Amino acid sequence: MFNGLRIDRFLDKVHVLLEAKKSEEALEILEKAEKIDENDPYIAMFKGIAYFQLKEFDKAEEYLLKPSKELKVDAIPEIFLGRIELERDNPEKAVTFFDSAIKKDKLHPDAHYYAGLSYIKMNKLDKATNHFETLIAEKREFVWARILTLLEKMNLSK
Repeated sequence: MFNGLRIDRFLDKVHVLLEAKKSEEALEILEKAEKIDENDPYIAMFKGIAYFQLKEFDKAEEYLLKPSKELKVDAIPEIFLGRIELERDNPEKAVTFFDSAIKKDKLHPDAHYYAGLSYIKMNKLDKATNHFETLIAEKREFVWARILTLLEKMNLSK
């Protein structure tokens, strides 16, 4: 139990760092956490996310594959594996990961969002529309957050 609490504290810090895009700092903490429990699937997942942020997709994939098999209800590893395939311009393979994520969490906004983008890249607009409609119907706040982020990037929000 003690190790579990220590790991949770490490992972809480890592989550904050990854949200702030401080991937290298997160990896330093994850290395320490790994010394406590090298088999924790969440450590592997967060390492995969950190490497994804650093655009080290091969390393990210290596770390994300194990938790994608071990974590039965957490869709995050599959979503990032799909995003890696989108970065590699392989939308067909990306969709398989997003479908797997949706099987774990049928309303996960990222899974539907990136599945929709994948289908657009494959010119399968009906399937893309289905994913975006699910997203809009279930997670309007997600859509608004994405729109606001895009507007800020384009300096249109002022």
